[in-house]
Amino acid sequence: MQLVGFKLTYPKGMDGASIVNGFVSYVTELERPEIAADIGSLISNRLARLEKKMEAQRASYNASKEAAIAALLEKVLWEGPSCRTNSAHCGEG
Repeated sequence: MQLVGFKLTYPKGMDGASIVNGFVSYVTELERPEIAADIGSLISNRLARLEKKMEAQRASYNASKEAAIAALLEKVLWEGPSCRTNSAHCGEG
């Protein structure tokens, strides 16, 4: 961002502050749409990055969840039912 400064000298009887304030208001209104567009682009870009990050995190979560489920299923298949679900298997039946 570049700031611009200027100094004006007015003849007596002229309201210099009002002239400068009017000029600043004019320039501000000219720049407002460009500033709004820049802010809109920044917001859109940030949202897109966040959405991609969320997608990656969701994929990672789903992959680890599927791996955990597969490990548990494999454990059940190799070890058989637990004592909680089948008391006969544990010699109590």
